[in-house]
Amino acid sequence: MAIVYSDARPADLVIKDEIDRSKNPRNIIVVSSDHEVINYGKKSSCETMTSEDFIARFFSKGNEKEELEKINP
Repeated sequence: MAIVYSDARPADLVIKDEIDRSKNPRNIIVVSSDHEVINYGKKSSCETMTSEDFIARFFSKGNEKEELEKINP
């Protein structure tokens, strides 16, 4: 996993460049609510999800409970 900062470049271009440079785009999960970026990821065989789905999946109250149960069985 990596966090890539776009600095002065538009984030959409940075995401597309990362996909294009990847030897295996199937290993990339594109998280965006921009339809153009999502479609580009899908056409490149990436897994995609919207930003809203990402937040619901990884930051929901249910996940917090699961994580606490793993830490304190």
